[in-house]
Amino acid sequence: LLKENADLLAPAVTSIINTSFAEGRLPQSWKHADVDPVPKQKPVHDINKHLRPISLTPILSKVAEDFVVENHVKPAVLAKVDPRQFGTVPGSSTTEALISMVHSWHQATDGNGATVRVVLFDF
Repeated sequence: LLKENADLLAPAVTSIINTSFAEGRLPQSWKHADVDPVPKQKPVHDINKHLRPISLTPILSKVAEDFVVENHVKPAVLAKVDPRQFGTVPGSSTTEALISMVHSWHQATDGNGATVRVVLFDF
């Protein structure tokens, strides 16, 4: 419904979101969430251990949240992230991390007969 009428609804939604940000508060209805239990594993034997609560929030709340994350949070966080970090960094991958490590090891041992000892952890 929102996508089909985006050009008609965009000005009103933009006004609501901009007012919300200017006043520093969200509309009360955006703070409501329906919590659905989703199984971590099947079959569910222990409700406390085998179910994950998933909060379903209103779509306009998600739109506002995505705007804040993309335009404010992500740039601020990425500016502080070590350039040698690959996990959770958009556009990076495990492959890039491995290439970077192998390149560093190659530079450290290039022609001098040295060895490299490595311990890798996966949390």
